[in-house]
Amino acid sequence: MSRSIAANRVFNTFRIFSRSVCSADQLTQSRHSQRLFKMETSTGGERQMSTEEPRRFARPDEVDYALKQDMGQGYTRRTVQISALGTKYNMVYGEWVPVDRPVEGCPAVICIHGTPATEGAFRPIGSRIASGGYRVLAVNFPGMGYTEIDPERRYNHTTPDKAELVKGFITALRLESVAMVIGHSLGGHVVGKLSADPDLEGIVQSACFLCGTGVTPHRLYKKINSPVVSHLMYKMMYLPYIGWMVMYFFAQIVRRWGFRGRTHESQALCIYEVAGMNFEMFAQNLMRIAERKLPVLLFFSLDDTVVESELLQENIDVLGIPDADIKDYDDNGQSESIYRDGTLRRVVRFAAGTHRLQFTNPERTTAEIVSLLDALGRR
Repeated sequence: MSRSIAANRVFNTFRIFSRSVCSADQLTQSRHSQRLFKMETSTGGERQMSTEEPRRFARPDEVDYALKQDMGQGYTRRTVQISALGTKYNMVYGEWVPVDRPVEGCPAVICIHGTPATEGAFRPIGSRIASGGYRVLAVNFPGMGYTEIDPERRYNHTTPDKAELVKGFITALRLESVAMVIGHSLGGHVVGKLSADPDLEGIVQSACFLCGTGVTPHRLYKKINSPVVSHLMYKMMYLPYIGWMVMYFFAQIVRRWGFRGRTHESQALCIYEVAGMNFEMFAQNLMRIAERKLPVLLFFSLDDTVVESELLQENIDVLGIPDADIKDYDDNGQSESIYRDGTLRRVVRFAAGTHRLQFTNPERTTAEIVSLLDALGRR
């Protein structure tokens, strides 16, 4: 390919995707600006418009999962070679273990991040869950900053591929049982796939969806999703000479939306991974989970700016969880409800918590997770 042809392709790709960026910006202005700028205050009998800046889809501090942070007590970063998709991967993962007891015999909990993110998405709750007597394992998917993508690029960043890597991870660590798989955001699609997999029946004991998506595409997805552009971007990211420019350009777009990855590559890949979301498959997996009556814990927040909360009601309906088993936390993070041990399919709904409940409400999020885990242990 000549440099002129390559440059022309880059230009055309940027031009096409810029339209998506404009649409996203318009959505931000129309949705959030109207809500924020129409707030009025009364001063001396005169009404004044609020000067608060309109929000993007998410503030950077809300989704700054991947950057280096204090990972808490009992944490170690490890690497294990796994077999998946017909090749080998050196899977980098984070592990939290109890500091007051041997790890042998502690039930395993696997955490699955969204995009762009790493094990750091579970930093606030990893050590807290481990202190309850659990071994917490947080995988890092290829391209997100730790685990390398295989040279043949057999890994295609899809939910089925991610699920295969987690299955290889379970095999490599010789885990005979996984007490819970927890998926944050897009990671919930992977949890759905694993929990509905017949090969893992009897191994995966429960599923936790932490601020996940609904079975219907959310507005943000529909506005920024462009399969053709994302496919072209992915192909061009790894071309000589121009690949780094393509990667940097799209990484900056994702950063503008308020999402930060550990590398420019991970931020650009976020677009490709979102374009590959399969909501129909997710709905089918939830139906299989409901048929199996697998214990489930579903978290969401009413002020989530990434996935609108009303879509999560569809998940509740598909899973067949009655209203009586929905626990509400108010604006102050308080709740009067208490689950009985026999209630193994639970919904926890926060009035305020954003798309990162594990950061804004780590103690209560952990308490609900450990509560279900302990109830399963007493069965």
